[in-house]
Amino acid sequence: MEFEAYSHERFGSVRVATIDGRPWIVAGDLCKPLGYSKPSALARNLDADERRTLADGCVSYICLNKQGF
Repeated sequence: MEFEAYSHERFGSVRVATIDGRPWIVAGDLCKPLGYSKPSALARNLDADERRTLADGCVSYICLNKQGF
């Protein structure tokens, strides 16, 4: 899985993976600006189609799609 880094005015640097033409944002990059302590807390109340776990080598990330964001 390959992530691209984008700079956002409100959130700073966020990593995004594109899967089937849709962007998936790394939840951990959004936690601090949104006031969450960890990615699982941010994703907890989202529907299953709004979140997914993506692996980059030995590391896995909780990611959100546009609707989940």
